[in-house]
Amino acid sequence: AAAGEAALPAITLAQALPKGSKMDLVVRQAAECGVAEVIPFIAERSVKRPAEAAALSAAERWRRIVREARQQSGSGTQTSVCAPVDKSALFERWEAFKKATAAVGLVFAPGAPRTAALHSCLAERCALLVLAVGPEGGLSAKETGEFIERGFTAVSLGGTILRTETAALYAVAAARILLLEKESWIAIAKE
Repeated sequence: AAAGEAALPAITLAQALPKGSKMDLVVRQAAECGVAEVIPFIAERSVKRPAEAAALSAAERWRRIVREARQQSGSGTQTSVCAPVDKSALFERWEAFKKATAAVGLVFAPGAPRTAALHSCLAERCALLVLAVGPEGGLSAKETGEFIERGFTAVSLGGTILRTETAALYAVAAARILLLEKESWIAIAKE
């Protein structure tokens, strides 16, 4: 990892299960971009709801994809990926994260009535950044509310509607660039 990257908070991507093999792409891109952990979760609009055996098989495939992506990209981050979980298990993990370290949670919700600027969410120091991305059709308003009630901040990726696999990559890339350049933009803001 480059010198500036060593000081970055770990990034966890909580990705709602998309249709078809799109999760394979999300996992590959997350590993290439230095995401520490991918947590696939089942959202209201997730079409795919795998049986336990299929979920374990998918998780093993995703781990192979991570190994290949890290070899290809040279990423120094050990990316882990688990079998899909339901939202209650995801929220239990989030609560454990908050108890263990300084964690910031962002839910990408284009339809949320109030969203925060990504810069402001990343201005404070944190050890872990959790990015939650919905499936095709996005998270429902109820689900977005559940994330916010648990301490996530709603943010937007702009006015365009992105495919879920694009939104995941876009969210991770935007957060990583802002974190890598944080000293610069904070210094400019102080001027």
